[in-house]
Amino acid sequence: MSHLYLVLLASLLLHVASAGLSPSVTIPQGSLVGTTLTTRGGREVSAFLGIPYAAPPTGHLRFKSPQPPLSWEGERDASKEGSECIQQVTFIPKLQDVIVGSEDCLFLNVFTPKAIEKDILPVMIYIHGGAFAGGSGDKVNYGPDLLLDRDVVLVTINYRLGPLGFLSTGDTVLPGNLGMKDQSAALQWVQHNIEHFGGNKNSVTIFGESAGGASVQLHVQSPLSKGLFHAAISQSGSSLGPCGFSNRARHKQLASKLAQLVDCPLQPSEKFRDCLMALPAENIVGVQKHFMIWDMDPVVLFTPAEEPEEVEDAFLTQDPWTLSTRSDIPWMIGLTSEDGAIKTTSLTQGDVEGKFQRLNDDLYSILPMSFMYQYTAQNPDKVTDAIKKFYFDEVDKITPDMTTALTKMFTDGWLSHGILESVRRHSGPVFVYYFAYNRSFSLCSVYYDNPWHPGVCHFDELMYLFPMEGHAPTLGEDGPDYIMSKQMVELWTNFAKNRIPALDDSGQFWQTKKGSTKDYLLISNNGFSLQQNLLAERDQFWQSLPFRDEKSPVKRGSKYEL
Repeated sequence: MSHLYLVLLASLLLHVASAGLSPSVTIPQGSLVGTTLTTRGGREVSAFLGIPYAAPPTGHLRFKSPQPPLSWEGERDASKEGSECIQQVTFIPKLQDVIVGSEDCLFLNVFTPKAIEKDILPVMIYIHGGAFAGGSGDKVNYGPDLLLDRDVVLVTINYRLGPLGFLSTGDTVLPGNLGMKDQSAALQWVQHNIEHFGGNKNSVTIFGESAGGASVQLHVQSPLSKGLFHAAISQSGSSLGPCGFSNRARHKQLASKLAQLVDCPLQPSEKFRDCLMALPAENIVGVQKHFMIWDMDPVVLFTPAEEPEEVEDAFLTQDPWTLSTRSDIPWMIGLTSEDGAIKTTSLTQGDVEGKFQRLNDDLYSILPMSFMYQYTAQNPDKVTDAIKKFYFDEVDKITPDMTTALTKMFTDGWLSHGILESVRRHSGPVFVYYFAYNRSFSLCSVYYDNPWHPGVCHFDELMYLFPMEGHAPTLGEDGPDYIMSKQMVELWTNFAKNRIPALDDSGQFWQTKKGSTKDYLLISNNGFSLQQNLLAERDQFWQSLPFRDEKSPVKRGSKYEL
């Protein structure tokens, strides 16, 4: 089928929808009948929801790489979303006892303007965050309400989470990275099908936040995803941060703990896998809350892993720290000014006295566990000494009124150092931003039931790109929040369109140098401005820390082992 025919077919179907019928489209799997949504600016959007991009990973396909999607007869109702992947969100206390979702969850949503004035539009694929343990690509949070006031096609995806998506025994039996392979399969589906929806398969930008931001960088590094996208945006996440990737020593410890909790033999790996195959998914997912050691830590459990080279469809066979991000992919990456307040907000609610008592009593076990250098540093105590001195000036006790220092420490240890180190290693065009626009509301306050305003917390920038219904108040139709949202949408969609972030179509907004962290865009209450040397002193401190000993990537003894 010719490219021109695909474009004409997509245009015809979407224009039929604009005449008052439900939008419909035919793809190789079968026919889809979607629904109509309306953006903030009043634009009508055709939404096709719950499209399977791979076969259900159930039964004998549990712990298998994603398989091609099944076809269907007749018309498929694409007006309702498919199930989210089964999950237990351990890093939000009020959700630790809740299990939601299904194993049959490999669905995606496509949102496209009804009246396409141009031949084909740039495509933006969003990869949700959630510590590789929770979340989905649902339209309530990540719908087209804001972004599709611009001429783009938006795709949101689900992928396997927790032990069902990221369990690894370090061998070919359970090599790990199933969730990443799901994401890659979704990218392949887009290449094969997006032109039916008016999207340009040769202009695909992947973007994500937190675990989604780390996922984006991993796709840039992975040979499995090569050629499936053309630009990338990582928001508050990187593969070089402790939350984006774990080495084999940690994965072995996680597998051992899981085996203990579900009463399965760990060795040989075949018996471990077969035992897990016989269990209900809820039994496997539901034990993750027992991995928690202190407050919401470890903030991530099962993460992307290094696979053996003999795995045929390996996503990644090396630790990202041993790789430069060798790619010419244009990449925008950044963080929020108080990213680490996701931790501080949790610390300062509930049993605050007990949490800080444990922090002070067991600092030399808690910090290596939280920042995960207990698996990589030859002398974890030396690293902890340096961190304590840098952020707290050798105080006798860390107290709840030290929220600023705590927020900086967790911002840097979890995120900023990995992000800035990633920028230094990227060989293509890279654009760095720092989101410090502070409104009177933070998503962290909602998730952790804490009235304290932490500043610009982890995932707060999402409120200006997505609806986040039920979590964030509406931005209104005027005022500074509305203006900021419009500008953020312009910046993100222009990057997807032109590979250069700009506030209008006139061209480049800020210059960049390959591998340089010197220049960055500050997004604040005073607008947009070019600045230099982002978090320079804090970044230099983390560069000086001996928290990675490449010759000894093994777990050192710790009071807080999983």
